[in-house]
Amino acid sequence: METRLDRAKEIVRLGKIRRVGPERFEAVGSNGEIYTVCPRVNYCSCPDNRERLVTCKHLLAAELIVGTERRATARRKKSESLRGVVPLKTVLAGLDRMHD
Repeated sequence: METRLDRAKEIVRLGKIRRVGPERFEAVGSNGEIYTVCPRVNYCSCPDNRERLVTCKHLLAAELIVGTERRATARRKKSESLRGVVPLKTVLAGLDRMHD
């Protein structure tokens, strides 16, 4: 049985969700409807979220995107902070050459 998370991953994979603002996404529903999704406040305009009060697949899809963006930003910052740092392997190789 396919879970909500599986369906959320499929929404992302198929490009059926896109960021339209700093805190807002639009997702295409199963029948072509456009839903507004705001993960920060746990809001989606779809019936599943509004009426059943559950975390819908659209919210999960938005969270997947937000998480991916956060990880990419963290990796980029780490990479930028390491610019100009000489790897330990290179330093040790240079020391070995000095002693020869």
